[in-house]
Amino acid sequence: MVRLTLIARASDGLPLAEGLDSDKDPEIDAYKQQAKALFKRVGGSHQPPRVSLESGPNVFHYLLESGACFLTLTEKGYPKKLAFQYLEELAGEFSRLYGGQVEGVTRPYAFIKFGEGAGHFYPENQEALPGQPQLA
Repeated sequence: MVRLTLIARASDGLPLAEGLDSDKDPEIDAYKQQAKALFKRVGGSHQPPRVSLESGPNVFHYLLESGACFLTLTEKGYPKKLAFQYLEELAGEFSRLYGGQVEGVTRPYAFIKFGEGAGHFYPENQEALPGQPQLA
């Protein structure tokens, strides 16, 4: 399950948008802080375009594309293929709408409206995990 989605500018980690939390886990704020620290490390260095990093019972997956870092937090058992498919769809739509504006943004969460509507990208209704029912 996708638990959290964040988008930041790749060059400096400035948060651009945040998807709605899919669960109300009290630990989610700690994961948000880890994600923001990860954004700071990604900026300015030569990182691979796709990375998965374990963090306790979850995994951060991020995709670097079009000057932005698209990050999602999933449970460990969530298929990596689906996580990156989700991030690719998210990146495509975000780039289509805001791609030319990313470097000029000066305030955090400038594209928060995008994050609020990002729930329709959540891949919950795609391939179900083995042993789990597929959502209709």
